Order: sequence, then C-alpha cells, then structure tokens
Amino acid sequence: MDYLHPIRLYIFTSAFFFLFFFMVSPGKVDVNIERNVNDTSSKQMSDSAIIAQSDSVSAEILKLDKDFSSIKEYDSIQQRLPTEKRDGYIVQKLQRQYLILKEKYPSRKNMMNKVFEVFTHQFPKMLFVSLPLFSFILFLLYARNRSYYYVDHVVFTLHFYSTVFILIFLAICLNIFLDWSEVYLIQSAEGKNYLNGAIGSEYLSLVAGYYWYRSLRNFYGQSRRKTIVKFGLQLFINMFLFSLLFLLFFLFSFMII
Repeated sequence: MDYLHPIRLYIFTSAFFFLFFFMVSPGKVDVNIERNVNDTSSKQMSDSAIIAQSDSVSAEILKLDKDFSSIKEYDSIQQRLPTEKRDGYIVQKLQRQYLILKEKYPSRKNMMNKVFEVFTHQFPKMLFVSLPLFSFILFLLYARNRSYYYVDHVVFTLHFYSTVFILIFLAICLNIFLDWSEVYLIQSAEGKNYLNGAIGSEYLSLVAGYYWYRSLRNFYGQSRRKTIVKFGLQLFINMFLFSLLFLLFFLFSFMII
C-alpha cells in the first residue's frame, strides 16, 4: 500500500506553509510614518506609555541598563568594578548587542520591530527543534506500552505538525477569500493579519486542540479518560517547553541582527 513518507510530508507542508505565510503576512510596521493629524493627544500619550512600559519590562528581563551611551563606556565601567560585581558572560554579550542595536536603531520601536522580524523567520527552525522534544514527551507518556518505539512517536508528531500547517493554511485562505469578497473585512492600519479574520486564532486553537486529542486516542487506542489525562499532561509540558524555546530563539534573534 502506497503512502506518503512522513518526513517528506513534513518538509513539503512546512516549506509550502511558511512560504505562503510570509507572502501574505503583514509587512514590517513603518514607525517613521507621521501620525495622522487627527490623532488625539491622549492616544499619543497612551502609545508612549505602552512603549515605555514594554521597554522597561524588556530591560528588566534582560537586565540591560539604558544609561550606557556606548560599548566603550560600558567596558570602562565594567573594568573599574570588582571582579565579583561585574556582569556575567551572557549579560555582557546581551548588553553589548543592545548598545550596538541602540546605535543602529535609535528608535526603540524600530529596534523591537527588527528583532521580531528576525524572530519570525527563525520560527520554522524553532518548530523543527521542537519535533524531537514533542516526540520524547509522547515516548514518556506511553512508555508502558512496549509496542511503540520512539520512531513511532516521531511519525505521529510529523503527521500532527503537518496537519496543523494544513489547518492554518486553509483558515488563512478562507479569511483571504472572505476579506476579498467583502463578507468579513479585516480592518488594520498596520497591514492585514489573516490569522485574525472570520476564522481567528482562537477557533484554530480549538480545532487543533480537538484534532490533537482525537489523533492521540485513535493512534494509541486508549480509553477516553486516559487520553484526556495524557493530553492535559502533554499540553502543560509542551507549553513550558515552547515558552523556553520561544525565549531562547528570541534571544538568538536578538544576538544575530
């Protein structure tokens, strides 16, 4: 019986999906465009407050000090400090990169736009790295069933990821059609995000979650109660792992700009 090899399926669907996604995703926000003269001063103050707050949060998380004007000044201050009070290796790398980007992108909003743009293009790599981790969690959850090897969980993961790509692709296509036919217009001043149309990310999450549960039950053949428990455990563990991967790849994107 002929079947499509799971690795070929994943490579084809992921390559096609991300090519399509980057083609239709909204372009980079041009923060240098002058605001509309009809914007109210309260809206401007609100935007400024949000940007300032996000900058302070980012600086607190990364422990970056904005008082340094250049790398030379930062290195000079570090040299004058006792060894035990100097920044660690990772913090120094992040601080120097931040100062380099600060000179290259004087506007902090421009800087964050660039970081997120680079991170978006790292997303396919992040998903690829998550594949063996996702499979390993399944291996642990179904370790008592000796009929399944690690490679079986990898095959399941490849099919699951490929199906999610197809679901998102279909949702985007439907949103594009509804927007084009003016049945459901997507209004946005920063470019149309076709993941927030008539079929939004919330509906996609529900559909993908239900498919995830059903595929676990069909593939592994366990009872509804066991499948729900293992689905909940896998969901919780994957949320933690994906948050960690998200942070690591975000920092990686920050460092390679």
